[in-house]
Amino acid sequence: MEPPVSLDVNAARLVHIDWLMSLERAMEQGPDAAASATVGMARQSDTGCALGVWLRGDGQRRYGQFDEIKRLGVAHKKFHRIIDRAVASLCQGERDRVQALIAEARTISKDIVYLLTFIELEIVERERKRYTALHPFESILSLFSGQDKGPQR
Repeated sequence: MEPPVSLDVNAARLVHIDWLMSLERAMEQGPDAAASATVGMARQSDTGCALGVWLRGDGQRRYGQFDEIKRLGVAHKKFHRIIDRAVASLCQGERDRVQALIAEARTISKDIVYLLTFIELEIVERERKRYTALHPFESILSLFSGQDKGPQR
């Protein structure tokens, strides 16, 4: 059986948080050090990172019916655009602008984390219902025994 989620959702959540932390660290180092520290960040597009690849592939194909997938795609693209602008501003030494962009990216990052979690829970619930439909007797027994026999991760 194919796993319900082909993306490491925990890793995706952590990567987006790490981007913000890396940008904040680069800002503390000043424009010269920041320029070299942010080169890798600027090169990662919303279609090239693991989440972007998943959103345009398996995520869309398997879960495109969820409105949250569409919202996640929009938020994810916006996050990358803001990070790109923050990196450019950082390299130009515009600290105030970078701080404002980091605050905006932080808000969008929270939305991304929420949407990833929501989608993950929807998928787990969907798999639980599917398992119950395929194995009704085991599901009824688990109610009486107190042991959950649902899909294992």
